[in-house]
Amino acid sequence: MNVVIPESRRRMGRGFLGLDREHGFEPMEVRGTIPDDLRGTLVRNGPSLFESFGHKYQHWLDGDGALSHVAFDSGTARGGVRVTVSLELREERERKRALYSTGFTLGPSWWRRVGARTKNTANINVLSWQGRVFALTELGLPIEVDPSTLETIGPSDLGGVASDGLNAHVRIDRTTGCTFAIGLSMGLRTELIVYALPTVGPASVVTQIALDHMTIVHDFAQTETRWIFMAHPIHFDIGGAILGTSPAAASSRWAPEEGTEIIVVERRAPHRVSRFKVPAFFHFHYGNAYDREDGTIVVDLCAYKNPDAFDVMTVERARSGEAWVLASTATLERFVLDVGRSSATRQTICGEAVDFPSTAPSLQGTRHRYLYALLTRDDREHIAMIDCDSGSLVVGDAGPDIFVGEPTFVAKPSAQDERDGWILTNAYDASRNVSGVQIYDGRDLTRGPIGSAWFAHSIPYSLHGTWVGREG
Repeated sequence: MNVVIPESRRRMGRGFLGLDREHGFEPMEVRGTIPDDLRGTLVRNGPSLFESFGHKYQHWLDGDGALSHVAFDSGTARGGVRVTVSLELREERERKRALYSTGFTLGPSWWRRVGARTKNTANINVLSWQGRVFALTELGLPIEVDPSTLETIGPSDLGGVASDGLNAHVRIDRTTGCTFAIGLSMGLRTELIVYALPTVGPASVVTQIALDHMTIVHDFAQTETRWIFMAHPIHFDIGGAILGTSPAAASSRWAPEEGTEIIVVERRAPHRVSRFKVPAFFHFHYGNAYDREDGTIVVDLCAYKNPDAFDVMTVERARSGEAWVLASTATLERFVLDVGRSSATRQTICGEAVDFPSTAPSLQGTRHRYLYALLTRDDREHIAMIDCDSGSLVVGDAGPDIFVGEPTFVAKPSAQDERDGWILTNAYDASRNVSGVQIYDGRDLTRGPIGSAWFAHSIPYSLHGTWVGREG
């Protein structure tokens, strides 16, 4: 099949080359205006090294992760970036050769592949907890990084609680500040584990929920009274991974006839679990969820027909731009869950291609009107604000030859409305081959970025990140 690749996607592909420079905090080039009251650090995570001593990784998600830190203070910006050095990567560097498999790429050492041993790539998201910073992946221990020096401290089981590791996404209770995280335990049966990470005190296990089979639970939704998980009909060939004959992540099968299972857990009584199935769909990310007075639950998420994005996001296709032509796209969907009737209704809020939705942190788990998301239009990505009541969009243009990613909402100190925030996004300027952060006014995206801060080099596209605010 001949694939026509738009020129914009070809230019974008340069942003998937490996990280060629690591460093601590350095002054960044500032363009436009950085608000004086934007004080804190945006920490982003993403795949950054795509080979190990000549052993090339097949998939974008195989890359060893790097955390980029951009610290804003009184109109200035300083930035740093370092690879997160897992125990496996450290061993490879000491021995000066590739040793381990990654999710989609078999390692060269057969005996190290046996038992489904893979490298902890620590390349998807960031956890900020009690002044500590951790790099997260799927099904791996969090790896702690020093937020001052950016050096890797090492893997952590959070005080012996999370020995099975954490998945990539967390949710924060807006009233208590407690962070909730999830993980998967894969012994004789697969269990979904919910962890509580309070603002003070040790982490703990809240509940464990048996799943029918090993699957992907990348993200979850949270209301003031409930957690919502959705388990997709994806089956993995664990036998091949255990024998070391096939990569763990690549040996999957989509079984849409089984449907997608919805699991609702009462937060104040986590032993109360409701489960039912709906017609199959796939998703990565939730925007927000909230309870209605009638007992139903509203869940806004970005839904795909199937998980074929995994198949097309190889390193080669990402660099050529072909991946963006082949991959299916998601639409913003509203699910209304009636737990008592074990049913759900589904409505499309935005039929354009959107993902990475988020809302103001102060509204997490309560009724929202607006979501900020990444919109694909005209072979480029844009930051968009979606009115969930009307379905209308307000779009911000990043500028020519600039490619942006996930929006992060940072509330203004004087915020009176859910739009009163700065929208921060990672950006890659293909014309200069440099990476940075753009800043938008959440109330008026049409102005485009009001300011930006740029490294003197490029950083491969990141996936997710978090804002670590600073008082004063």
